Amino acid sequence: MKKSKKLFIIFALLIFSLSQIFASGFDLRRLTFDSPSNTFSLSPLTDGIIFGTEAALISTDFLLEKVILEPTPYQGEIYLKSDVNPVDRFFMQPYSKTFDTAGTITQFASLLTPAVLMAAPMEEWCTIGVMYAESVFLSYGLKELAKNLVNRPRPYMYFEGAPEKDIAEGDWNKSFFSGHTTLSFTGATFTSYVFSKYFPDSKWKLPVIIGSYGLATTTAILRMKSGNHFLTDVLVGAAVGTLSGFLVPYLHSFSDAPVSNNNSTLTTKSYGVSESGFDFAIMPNGIYCRYAF
Repeated sequence: MKKSKKLFIIFALLIFSLSQIFASGFDLRRLTFDSPSNTFSLSPLTDGIIFGTEAALISTDFLLEKVILEPTPYQGEIYLKSDVNPVDRFFMQPYSKTFDTAGTITQFASLLTPAVLMAAPMEEWCTIGVMYAESVFLSYGLKELAKNLVNRPRPYMYFEGAPEKDIAEGDWNKSFFSGHTTLSFTGATFTSYVFSKYFPDSKWKLPVIIGSYGLATTTAILRMKSGNHFLTDVLVGAAVGTLSGFLVPYLHSFSDAPVSNNNSTLTTKSYGVSESGFDFAIMPNGIYCRYAF
């Protein structure tokens, strides 16, 4: 159930972003939307590679979980704390439903922090939405891949009172690495980086950064306090989430050189917008493609 809810959220983000592209009539001849700041731009090459990579990653996760790998059966024993490295052993905790629920709430709050980017010009919202969907997809795919390949019992398996539902669903040995922390730091980093690029001199920049990372850090702490994760789980999750939240918008910060066509400024790469060359556009009512020579 937990996994299906996360997939639904990510799917909804993607559908919303793509719907905005089609509604805006995204033309691949231009490669960017009209942007007063030209801070970030969408590119068919960059976004095609990113979405393709993420689709392959998530498909691999699905095959590993549903087809290739057999779930590890729980034998009913309580694991020995002495088998855990000293650093993780010092911070490990028994299961707490209260902290578990609180960590889920702060995760969703962290994922919603990019809402402050609505302060950017409205014509930038589509670009921001696509980039954020890509960032979340990347984080999700990476953390699911690790969970499927690394069978690490959660800290609560070393104490009495482990949640029976999680054991029955096979979630008890997917501690590495923390998905809640990964997604929280994805939202925090994306929000902080993109807001700083759009509003470098804003008095709200520091509060946005502190607030978004504060929520993400709180999520990481709650995941340990709830007994769901070790310290190393949340540290790796924070690193992966930070990378995803930064890398995707960074790749979109390289804009194309403008060229003039019919008294209007367009941006282009090698496709060309003259009488000869390749011409391709996605429109609300279909796809337009032309090649002239």
